[in-house]
Amino acid sequence: MKARTVTIVGMDRVGVSIARALKATSAELEIIGHDRYRELAQKAKDELGAIDKAEWNLVNAAAAADILVLSVPLAELETTLTVISVEIQPHTLLLDLTSLKSRGGRLAGQYLKRGHYVGVVPVLSAVYLKDGRDSIDAASPDLFRNSVFCLMPSPTADPQAVETAVNFGRLLGAVPYFVD
Repeated sequence: MKARTVTIVGMDRVGVSIARALKATSAELEIIGHDRYRELAQKAKDELGAIDKAEWNLVNAAAAADILVLSVPLAELETTLTVISVEIQPHTLLLDLTSLKSRGGRLAGQYLKRGHYVGVVPVLSAVYLKDGRDSIDAASPDLFRNSVFCLMPSPTADPQAVETAVNFGRLLGAVPYFVD
């Protein structure tokens, strides 16, 4: 799959670090950022230069994505999936970074009508692992460099979508690792 647009929902340290890593490795991608707090997405665009567009509307942000990264709190996952479920494109790869993969997988199976779900646990690079910072000012394009990108694709995910998830992890500088 040739991705042109990556949307990152959640402009926290992880979301902004992913955006910055993608910016550093691929000038061909358009990166859209969304956060329920508009000022965070705007800061990621205007001050940090991590994203190309700050989209305040979640539905529009999700509908534009070839790859959709959800870096949201677990408590917001069900609502987010409910809102975006029929809006994402059939080919969209959804990478869920929430903490509980079994719950994420169940919710994706329940709500997603299109797209390909892959649960992901990106492990922070050793340099950043214990620094305790979580604000977007601590975002770094190297947050995942030389680390592990754990993948848990849904059983129905298309093999090409899974391959795209593997390559996404590599773009971040991480080594892909499959987990059951």
